[in-house]
Amino acid sequence: MASPNFSPFIKCFFAVHFCIALVVLNSGHAGAEIPQCGSLLNEGPCSKFPDCNQHCLSIGSPCGGVCKPPAPKAPPACLCKF
Repeated sequence: MASPNFSPFIKCFFAVHFCIALVVLNSGHAGAEIPQCGSLLNEGPCSKFPDCNQHCLSIGSPCGGVCKPPAPKAPPACLCKF
């Protein structure tokens, strides 16, 4: 008599553990798909690249680019994010 009531508990137990395992296993792969974009590559003065972001995307930068001074008191430069 106890086995019909016990079976749904076992199914639920395994379903919960299966879902937890999926979350744990997939959590490592999600981080690999997000580009890091930690380094900047100076492409030259912004006057040379009117659309810096599009230029950086066209040369393969996963995060595009930004036009800003690379150092204090320096002229703005097109910096591609890699």
